[in-house]
Amino acid sequence: MTEVQTLEAPSARRPSASKAPRTTKSTANLGEGFAARVLSVLSEHQRIALRLRHGEGLSPEQVAARMKLPQGVTDRLLADAERTLQAARRAFVEALVETSAARD
Repeated sequence: MTEVQTLEAPSARRPSASKAPRTTKSTANLGEGFAARVLSVLSEHQRIALRLRHGEGLSPEQVAARMKLPQGVTDRLLADAERTLQAARRAFVEALVETSAARD
């Protein structure tokens, strides 16, 4: 899910290599399933706005025009969707770290 990866804030910290969970094929599959579930929680309008903004690279103004919605509405759709995705990503990474630590 490339869309999720492109939403990462520039200031977000990544775990150091020694603390990062090991990535395995099963972990990658789990991540894909998790991302699909998170995206399914978003409203259809939020998913469309995200796809237009991050998948097609449109500006927020272009997203509003394409969706035929006021700029403020699309700004809110994008902000809410990105906040949901960021919170879900944090929870997922924390769960991976805890699982990895429990195995060690």
